[in-house]
Amino acid sequence: RNARGARSLADRLETEIEAGSTAAEDTKLRGFLCRALGEFEVPVGLPVLVKAADQREEKSSEVNQAALEALALSAERKADRAGCGIRN
Repeated sequence: RNARGARSLADRLETEIEAGSTAAEDTKLRGFLCRALGEFEVPVGLPVLVKAADQREEKSSEVNQAALEALALSAERKADRAGCGIRN
C-alpha cells in the first residue's frame, strides 16, 4: 500500500530495463525488482511490469517470469478484493 515505495522500485526497474545490460547481476536485480513490485498492493508498478514481461532478449527469461508472476499476484489480489476468488 506504499505508493511512494512502489514508485521508487518501478522507476529503478524502468532504469534497469532501459540500460539493457545482460550481465547476470543486472538480470538478477531486474528479477528481484519485479518480484518486489509484485508484493505491493498499489497499481503503480503495473506498466513497468508489463514492459519487463515483454522483454525479448534471451537472457531476460528470468525477468520475464518474475514480471509475469508479479502481474499474476496483482491480478489475484484484485480478484480477491472483488470477491471473485480465482483460486477456488
